[in-house]
Amino acid sequence: MALAVESAQLYEASREALRRRDEFLAMLAHELRNPLAAVQSAAGVLDQTATAGRAADAAAVVARQSRQMARLLDDLLDV
Repeated sequence: MALAVESAQLYEASREALRRRDEFLAMLAHELRNPLAAVQSAAGVLDQTATAGRAADAAAVVARQSRQMARLLDDLLDV
């Protein structure tokens, strides 16, 4: 009997830990997405206005890295 009670308690504790983890990951992804949207928007403006040289290269780097971060955040939410 005591073993069954302990097992049930452990099961509930693990479910609560999983719920808190999922809630944390969702909040983290949301909080990271907000500033990332601004970075992606600015990268789009840079990409449209940068014509050549270092500015165009920098715009391409920002755009590429922000897309990679967005994919990572999507994967984080899928987990």
